Amino acid sequence: MSKGIKVGLLIFVLGAGAYVGAQLMGPKVSNMHINTEAGTIGKASQEREKTAMSFAQTSHDFGVIMEGEVKEYSFQFKNTGNSPLYIEHAKGSCGCTVPQWPKEAIAPGASGQIVVKFNSANKVGKNSKKVTIVANTEPISTVLTITADVKSK
Repeated sequence: MSKGIKVGLLIFVLGAGAYVGAQLMGPKVSNMHINTEAGTIGKASQEREKTAMSFAQTSHDFGVIMEGEVKEYSFQFKNTGNSPLYIEHAKGSCGCTVPQWPKEAIAPGASGQIVVKFNSANKVGKNSKKVTIVANTEPISTVLTITADVKSK
């Protein structure tokens, strides 16, 4: 085998190995922050003293609903830690799922709620949507889930 073929083969094998390795490793998603165009979400939560939040439930099923209905559910939580709880950000997995959360600090032992609105327009079929909460907790993010079986009008 000529030297040129050996070098070409070596380059091919190294490149293929790097590609396979990258595929096996998958995308790296840090639980420490979420990069956005506006800045880094989670940075303030990383720098604050950690606390804990406990939800009465982390999922809710709206059951069967008709397409176009807007449903709302309040997820109740409590600051079960020893430091003030700051919810830095909450984001739905799509534009049809919109969370509202307290912007002020929640004192240790105090309770609050995260209201999630689901707009079923153009969402016929079984739906499962997530809301990711970023706060000064460990872990830094908590995921809430809503589900619905949307029937066509």
